[in-house]
Amino acid sequence: MATPSYIQWFVKSSEEYKTKDGKNVEVWEFKHNDDETILKEWAWNFRQNYISDEEISLLIEDSYYEGRKQDFLREIVFPDEKTFYKNRAPEDNIVRIGDFAELLVADFFQFCNEKKYWIPRTRYDLKDNRNFSTKGTDILGFKLEDDTLKNTNDTLLTVEVKANFGKTRKKKKLQEAICDAQKDGINNKDPTRGAESLFVLQKRFFKEKKYKEAMTVKRFLNHTDNPFKLQHCASAIFTDSNFNRDVIEEIDTSEDNLNLKLIVFHGNELMTLCQNLYERAIDEA
Repeated sequence: MATPSYIQWFVKSSEEYKTKDGKNVEVWEFKHNDDETILKEWAWNFRQNYISDEEISLLIEDSYYEGRKQDFLREIVFPDEKTFYKNRAPEDNIVRIGDFAELLVADFFQFCNEKKYWIPRTRYDLKDNRNFSTKGTDILGFKLEDDTLKNTNDTLLTVEVKANFGKTRKKKKLQEAICDAQKDGINNKDPTRGAESLFVLQKRFFKEKKYKEAMTVKRFLNHTDNPFKLQHCASAIFTDSNFNRDVIEEIDTSEDNLNLKLIVFHGNELMTLCQNLYERAIDEA
């Protein structure tokens, strides 16, 4: 897959950021704009994470949604824009926000990060319920140094992602990501911990007869006999109105047992960008 043009909108901060206990935090600004060509390409790539154009045509043929691609995507495939409550005003759907944030960060690690990890996109296309988040590690990434499947420099990446796009500033999103990473993180000392996500991914690739992909995942299932490197990350993404130094400098990493790499992203009006991207992905299908 070619690098999407929108990746150029990630700009690394030249400022130094540290948690209150002195751990470095990498900060990137997402400087998006209204470039129509880039947004159109991004919307197409974004839709493929949920469903291919060929699958849309195949699934709606001779169905209630035949000739109604946009309704099919809005009502069957993508998370709803709003969550509705009894006796309460509707709110922006946290699942849609979460999916958007995870996919944005996944693209960063696949196309912008210096290692250029392979990031399987399997959390979004077979959801039992489009308005529920898929369980397991938010992002799994794989980097093979050669074809032997035994290189000790091969790297397994895990990323926990949290987002704050709303009107209320929630400073602790990075702290939440750090804490949740401790629960899900694959640990060399405990080979069963966090491994469920890997086994599920491997099983899916075998069932789809994608044997190369399955064997890549399998390579990272036995650290004892076939060592590799682990890179654990905790990430938070904020809309600019909710971002300042406090969201980093108040973070405590004293209970981090995984030596997490910490990355924060921020950008202007990310809620609007999120909703507009979904609508564009629907309208341009």
